[in-house]
Formats: sequence, C-alpha cells, structure tokens
Amino acid sequence: MTEPDPLADLTAAVEQFHGCKAEPEEAVRVVEMFRGKVIWEGTVQVYKLTGCPQGERAFAWSVDTPEKRLYISLLEQGGIHSAQDAVRIAIAAEVESDSMDGQ
Repeated sequence: MTEPDPLADLTAAVEQFHGCKAEPEEAVRVVEMFRGKVIWEGTVQVYKLTGCPQGERAFAWSVDTPEKRLYISLLEQGGIHSAQDAVRIAIAAEVESDSMDGQ
C-alpha cells in the first residue's frame, strides 16, 4: 500500500484548480490572530505556476474536516501578495459565506 504524500496531493489539487503546472517553491508558516487569539495556524505552500494566464504564483494548503480533506488555493493577484494575505482572504470569504448562510 502506498503512503499518502500530502505535498503531491496538494500539488495535484493546485494543478487541477488552475489548469497549469505547479512547482513547489517554499513552505511558509502562517499564524493568523484576531483580538489576541489564534484563529488559524498552519503551513501554506507557495507554488510557481507555468502556463497559467491568470498568475505566476499560487498559495495553497489543506484543511481536514470530519468528512474529507479540503484543498484551498489562491492565485497571487489583486490583494494577495503573500501566504499571509491568502489566508486572510480565505478566512474573510469563509466568514462572509457563513454570514450569508445565516440570513
């Protein structure tokens, strides 16, 4: 039986999301705080993208839920220039989605 390879799985997800070749560049540890408390802590993989008209880099990580593993990948564009920016945007999108669900 083959052991899972988290980096290979994440890389495959990034390539599928963005439709281009993704090469891992570096792993960045991110700790996001809100009102003095840690709200997210993890490692974000930075990728160099080849053949992607939307951008040259992506930031990606996975999140385990009780049902499955989710993969998140955001392109370096707009207000996203770092792993920290990507995490902040993802958190904001989740909060907005949660607040829309409650309406």
